[in-house]
Amino acid sequence: MRDGLQLAPTNTEFLLLKARIYDRIEQPGFALELLRDVNAQLPRDADILLMRANLASDAGDYALAVASYQPLVAWRSDQGTWWLGYGYALEQLAQLQGEGDGEYASLRDSAAEAYRRALQ
Repeated sequence: MRDGLQLAPTNTEFLLLKARIYDRIEQPGFALELLRDVNAQLPRDADILLMRANLASDAGDYALAVASYQPLVAWRSDQGTWWLGYGYALEQLAQLQGEGDGEYASLRDSAAEAYRRALQ
């Protein structure tokens, strides 16, 4: 794998494998940084987007989590767990924005819609 990443540093399969190893050895921060700027393409890189969304949410980077979940739920709108993760990230991002921010209400509405979609 190391040789593969040296020869092809943007190969998404190698990056995902390395990120999974970091996550498995309880270094999720390294895994997230490895995936943070990956230009993921669906459907090929769905696992990268999902892992990045989960890691970002766990790390409190809700903007990245939202940005990672958005293409996933647009692509496969039948995945309730993705909608649930998306809704949670939207809700947390809204709380960080604060009620005084104009974007707060929009994020809360989007989170409620995502939760509704998760139930379907």
